[in-house]
This record gives sequence, structure tokens and C-alpha cells, in this order.
Amino acid sequence: MNPDATDPGRFEIEAGTMESFLDLLSRREDERIPSEDETVPRRAVFVAPLRHARTTEEGIPIITRRVQAAFAHGRDLVTLTYVTADGFEMSPPAEDERRNSARQEEVLDRTTARVQQGLEDLGLSLPILTAWMKLPGSTGRADRSEREGSS
Repeated sequence: MNPDATDPGRFEIEAGTMESFLDLLSRREDERIPSEDETVPRRAVFVAPLRHARTTEEGIPIITRRVQAAFAHGRDLVTLTYVTADGFEMSPPAEDERRNSARQEEVLDRTTARVQQGLEDLGLSLPILTAWMKLPGSTGRADRSEREGSS
């Protein structure tokens, strides 16, 4: 059974640094916390770029781009978030969007590499899963097609 987000026994923990993120991951592996729902992959680290689009009252698009690493720690979710852009992305010209997409991709690659190196340093063998995700209410369409087109 998956706990609801409002479950008082469930927490979302935001690690402040890569080191604290990896420390919590190491502790989880040492404690071998059982999964509540065996259909959910609990022994992996997820790294995902997120894009959240909203519009000002004047109709100007504001885009927040993040890269987030996450893993489950029992019933809790542990994350490490890097905001790569938070502001206007005007089309045309689409230079802001191209620059912000490139920056997000760079941070995604760097974050994945740092997690991989941290896992190796800790002697842990866990998969790192990367996927494009979107926040509720955002379209995310541009990111998915952009990502698929660059493969």
C-alpha cells in the first residue's frame, strides 16, 4: 500500500548537498529498509529533469527547470534538487529556451555522474534511472520531444 502524500508517517527529505544525499543513501543500504510495495523499485536512484511552466497575469511564460535526484528511504522520499533556470523563456527568439535546456542537460549529466561516482566510492551497486518528468499542471511536451530528438 502506498502512503498518501498527506500521511503523517511519511516525509519528503530534501538533502542540502550531494554529500548528505549520498550519506542518507548509504544509511538506507546499511539498514536494508524493506519496501512496503514490492512493485515499486526501491533499490535505485532516480535522476530526472523537471520543467514547470506557468504564466504571469500578463500572459508571459515563466519556466522553472530543475534536476532532481531521488530515492526511497522506507516510506520517505529523499531528494536533492538543483534549479537550473527560473524565469522568462520567450519564443521567439528561442535563445533563452535553448540556453536553459542546454544548462539543464549539463546539470543532469553532472548530477548523474556525481551520483555514480558516489555509489562507487560507497561500494554500492544500484541502478541510476533517468527519465523526463513533469510537475502536475505543466505540459512538459517540449522537454519530451526535445529529449527524444537528441537521442
